[in-house]
Amino acid sequence: MTNIPATAIIFTHIADTRFEMALRSVQQFAEVLVFDNGSKNTWHSLEKKYTFTRSNLGSTRIKNFAAARNNALQKATYEWVFFLDSDEELLPNNPKLLRDLLTTNNNQAYTVTRSDFFLGKTLQYGESGTQSITRLVRKDSAVFTGTVHEVAKVTGTVQSSPLHILHHSHLSISDFIEDVSFYAQIVAKNKKGPQYLLLLQLLLFPPLKWFYTFFIRLGFLDGYRGLVYSLTMSLHSLLVRIYWYEKTH
Repeated sequence: MTNIPATAIIFTHIADTRFEMALRSVQQFAEVLVFDNGSKNTWHSLEKKYTFTRSNLGSTRIKNFAAARNNALQKATYEWVFFLDSDEELLPNNPKLLRDLLTTNNNQAYTVTRSDFFLGKTLQYGESGTQSITRLVRKDSAVFTGTVHEVAKVTGTVQSSPLHILHHSHLSISDFIEDVSFYAQIVAKNKKGPQYLLLLQLLLFPPLKWFYTFFIRLGFLDGYRGLVYSLTMSLHSLLVRIYWYEKTH
């Protein structure tokens, strides 16, 4: 039953079960907008099972995620907009919580808790164990900034919420590394600074990133999954500086 007076927005470049889980989890929204980024989904079949409106963004993957979210905001019909990635799932008990939140008119945005489901288990620790991110916003009160790992800049009060989404992050380690490399290239294109700073970061940032994630953020308590995750995010830090070096030489 569509009884949440808000717009749900999903961007997708994937065509596996993760996207269908995402789409299924927002069916109680009055409006569902899907922005297709060359996903090769079987749209005819999906349209028979779910209610949504699709926009085709072409086959090139998004390289400025803030701009994409800001453009999507303008297409939403409802005052409140909820963003869900195509590899995320709004957990089943959340629609009632959403309806309760929308009856409170004092806030301009809400944060949600996101947990990572990685290699068959939900991570509890490390960088991605539990994250608080702004995903429910009033359409005219938020502007997203940042080409990658974009954040919402909200005019007004941002309140935490009990909403919870599960991030089905990567189907395999090789898939994870491929994504990390893609995002690192985008980040590197926007980095500037002197050569000594690049060399210093190249030497220090990757090992410090691993130490922080695995030990300070207790990633080791997630076992080998925590080790793989922390090492791969350290690789991301390394690749950003390598691509930055390549850009300047």
